[in-house]
Amino acid sequence: MARKIAIALACLCMVLISTCAAFADGQEFTVYIGGNKMTASEDGAVVSYYVNGAGGAPGTVSSTEPSGWNAKFWYDTSEKALMLEMKDLDLKGKGIYAEDHVTLVITGENKLDSSGLEQVSTAYKHGIYSEKGLVISDKSTGSLDVDVTDATRACYGIYSAEDIVINGGTLNVRAGKANVDETKGIYSLKKLKINGGTVEAYGGTAVKDFSIGVGAYEGIDILGGKVTSVGGAGPYSVGLCCDKDLNIGGDAVVYAKSGEGDVRIYSYGTFVAGDLRIGDSAHFTSIAGTLNDEPVTGKEKRCFGIYLGKTVEASDDLQYSGGSDVLWITGGTVIAKSMDDGGHRSHAVVFYDADKMGFSDAGQPNDKWYQWKISEDDAMTRSMDAAYPDAGKWESATGYFQVEPVVSGAGGVIDEAPNTGDDGSGVIVVIMMIALTMMMMGAVDVVRKGENR
Repeated sequence: MARKIAIALACLCMVLISTCAAFADGQEFTVYIGGNKMTASEDGAVVSYYVNGAGGAPGTVSSTEPSGWNAKFWYDTSEKALMLEMKDLDLKGKGIYAEDHVTLVITGENKLDSSGLEQVSTAYKHGIYSEKGLVISDKSTGSLDVDVTDATRACYGIYSAEDIVINGGTLNVRAGKANVDETKGIYSLKKLKINGGTVEAYGGTAVKDFSIGVGAYEGIDILGGKVTSVGGAGPYSVGLCCDKDLNIGGDAVVYAKSGEGDVRIYSYGTFVAGDLRIGDSAHFTSIAGTLNDEPVTGKEKRCFGIYLGKTVEASDDLQYSGGSDVLWITGGTVIAKSMDDGGHRSHAVVFYDADKMGFSDAGQPNDKWYQWKISEDDAMTRSMDAAYPDAGKWESATGYFQVEPVVSGAGGVIDEAPNTGDDGSGVIVVIMMIALTMMMMGAVDVVRKGENR
């Protein structure tokens, strides 16, 4: 009897060892497209293909390559990456759900009309959801349109619990209506990086909470590409929302706008709860759309082009925290504007904390590299006095602020270095700038301590 038990245990061990070895050699990954399960293996042996159904209905999945497939899911052993390629994908109903970090390659014209993902929630709707991160490949030459239906609670066009990186392709993402929580076009719970491509993202209508075009909790870097980020209707609308540092550089062109619709309380073109840095030849425009005249009890109605804020409590269960430090401008063109003229608090740029406010053009020799104006009707000036206006000018009735390099062409590109007049006294200029900044930090009343976002 003991001998039989020993033999049985030995056989079981052999089975377990062989199973573990097979798993190690070819770990399987899963992605769902329209509710259809697709698998791939780490050794590259298992590949899945998806073919559209008629009129966007659920299609078919196969492990052998059909002619005219619309999605391919595989593990690229040379790139060490899990890949999902779309090619004229047409999908209505359930969206795309990835359990693992996945890289999308977008070719052709792809359309995704999502009614949500049961793997995540029926109350929270998503077009594309990635558990462990999402990359849009720089090999993407096509387009992807994502539309998400209304949600009982929250709605997201593209969402990841980890980083999102966009390197190419053309994305047009629209979130639907959210009846309780937020609605966001593209959102990362960690960090968002955009290095190339064309991105348009729109928040839907929020009944009780925020509508946001593009947002990330751990910071945003936009170093290339063209980005349009628009907040929709609701009590709180934000075009571009970042709860840590926001960096815009390279040749990126960024347009953020709030208030695309009926906004009741806060309209922020851009909200940043960390440092805001603009440099290189980037072009950044941030516009706050108008507010309605509906009376609000217990809250100040605001329309800010750029708000370097700190804390918000939009509802009992939503709170952002952070602390804006500095607006750094080391290059590029920056335009901020408030569109509201209905007698509400309306300003181009507002800082949360005077003790932490600062301006820096330290990336250039001195102020002659820049031209400034604080009214849309004014001529550009090269005076640093316009960069550090006296009390009240930041919150002027015009609600406008613009800074750009001295240029002979358009678009914030320096055709040739301006005559800086730097004859070796640049250190003195810098010291004077610092001293002026410190004086203004004590005088400027644009920053109101203790105010909530």
